[in-house]
Amino acid sequence: AFGFYKANLIGSIGWLIVAGIISCIPPVSLIVPLMGVNFYTCVKKFRADGTKMSFGDLFDFSRALDKIVGPIVVGILIGLGFICLIIPGIILTLMWFFTPCVQGDRTELSFIEAMKESKRLTKGNWLKIIIFIIILVLLATAGILLLGIGALVTIPVVHVALYCAYDQCKGNYA
Repeated sequence: AFGFYKANLIGSIGWLIVAGIISCIPPVSLIVPLMGVNFYTCVKKFRADGTKMSFGDLFDFSRALDKIVGPIVVGILIGLGFICLIIPGIILTLMWFFTPCVQGDRTELSFIEAMKESKRLTKGNWLKIIIFIIILVLLATAGILLLGIGALVTIPVVHVALYCAYDQCKGNYA
């Protein structure tokens, strides 16, 4: 995960900063999920053949509706699961943990198909995913505690690690 970050330092930090700024502008903030999905596509390309990320890759609007609506719907449904009771929220989080990664990897899928694929991939891996989530949260928190500057490293690395875990669950051990 850190290899991608080192090779794509400017793009990784730029993605985080631009997404943070854009998320503060209400109507424009809708493209933040699209940027996230496209970030996973950049990770996929880098892992496949070493293609470096270009900042413009984050703004690929092909299948934009699925890339925007998918993460929002998943987030709302998981949030509702946590509001109802904590356990449904945890179950939905585990089921749809890889949905944005699936969208970044298999761009031809609708967000609903990506949700189904995420559910299929996470089945039987819930304990590993829970441990992985705890590690990712600790890593991201450590970055934030370092005056926030560490987050410029840890948050992109956490997202790349998430994609790598997805890749392993689908059977690509590249």
